[in-house]
Amino acid sequence: MRCMRSPDFSRGVITTNFSKRQVCVLGAIVAALTWGMPTAPSFAKAGTSLNVGSNGGAKSGQASSPGQTGKSAKKAVAAKLMDINSATADQLKALPGINDAYAQKIVEARPYRVKTDLVRKSVIPQAAYNKIASLVIARQTTAPKPKASTQNAPAK
Repeated sequence: MRCMRSPDFSRGVITTNFSKRQVCVLGAIVAALTWGMPTAPSFAKAGTSLNVGSNGGAKSGQASSPGQTGKSAKKAVAAKLMDINSATADQLKALPGINDAYAQKIVEARPYRVKTDLVRKSVIPQAAYNKIASLVIARQTTAPKPKASTQNAPAK
């Protein structure tokens, strides 16, 4: 690598001439620092797979469950969330910042369209909501549609 001054001496700019090999090595170093060094499969734990660059930029060497895609991962997270429309008061008390009184108020103020209704309806304060926001969900129960009857039919 050689440094040389540019022909425009008035600016005092110094340019560097890199060989193709130096650029490739530098690129490999940047890639390794950005995405992690590829790990040989012999270092992997038994029963796990290594995703190198195929999981949206995750670092190599991270174990992931086989066959888990983005959609199934979201479903797994959603399955762990507590539904505020169906949870019992005892289940709600297990959440951080929710005591007996808040749990009872949550049960009495049902149904919730979205989880932010907890604060919008003044059921719990914002500070308590901030503690549980990532742990709860407001699932909607789908009631069967009423069948059309002859009594409710429009007159001819």
